[in-house]
Amino acid sequence: MVTMAAESGNENFLEGCIHAYFDGDTEFPGVVLATGTEDYFDSAWYFNAGQFHLPVSGFTHLQMNNTYVAWSAYR
Repeated sequence: MVTMAAESGNENFLEGCIHAYFDGDTEFPGVVLATGTEDYFDSAWYFNAGQFHLPVSGFTHLQMNNTYVAWSAYR
């Protein structure tokens, strides 16, 4: 299971690939699990469809204003 929680000044932290490294000897890029945070947690477009709870993944928390974003999800 993977749980990710983040706090940021904007939503840009959602951009980028999700990589897995199974030991200290694995070189970059490791295993690319998804090409974006939304993809990895089974959503899209900055999670604009709202929170969801599925057996395999879920988007569990969002608090946002003009200068602050707090977000969490599981898989």
